[in-house]
Amino acid sequence: MGLFGGNQDAQERYYNLPVSTVYNGMKGMLEKSRRFALKHADDLSCTCTFNTGISMTTWGEKMTAVVSPSGDGAKVNVTVAAKIGGNTVWQGSKNAKNLTTFFDSLSEYLQSHMGK
Repeated sequence: MGLFGGNQDAQERYYNLPVSTVYNGMKGMLEKSRRFALKHADDLSCTCTFNTGISMTTWGEKMTAVVSPSGDGAKVNVTVAAKIGGNTVWQGSKNAKNLTTFFDSLSEYLQSHMGK
């Protein structure tokens, strides 16, 4: 592991909703999030890049989420990596927490905004 790279983790989740609904929901959730800072949204590729902030235990993480078609719904694939390398075990647990928070927030946002 180098000084400016670190653990990278990924996770994906399937949503039984159209790609456009999931992508627009993801953008909306990230724009309103207090935990994640949306850096770029590419409507053509349905991709968002965003960061977490600095805390007492980390310099923050870089995250990328891509929404793609999957069967009758959409698959969201998220990768997360430390902005600056750190302890592998500690960073792995931080990455897992960020992935869980992202997907929980997205699911909650989609459920609360469906039909509006």
